[in-house]
Amino acid sequence: KDTQEIVPAPVPDEVARQCQELSLSIYRELSCRGLVRIDHIWGAHGIGTIEVNTTPGFTAASIVPRMLAASGISEHALINGMVADALRRGAQPR
Repeated sequence: KDTQEIVPAPVPDEVARQCQELSLSIYRELSCRGLVRIDHIWGAHGIGTIEVNTTPGFTAASIVPRMLAASGISEHALINGMVADALRRGAQPR
């Protein structure tokens, strides 16, 4: 396996902040809902978006639990938030 999944990514704080802002902008622009993983690459030409994964893995072997742990978010808190968001959206008139 040539690809390494390092969490959190060893990038400067400013690059991490820019990736977070870019991810949020993409998430909103695409009207995403729930758990989405947006992958970026950073190099000499700046930050590029690789993919928007709307069904990321959520098993013990997946990267998502490691990302949550690095962010200080429990799996329980994430799932509760997703359910609450779905209930809120379901209660809104269409």
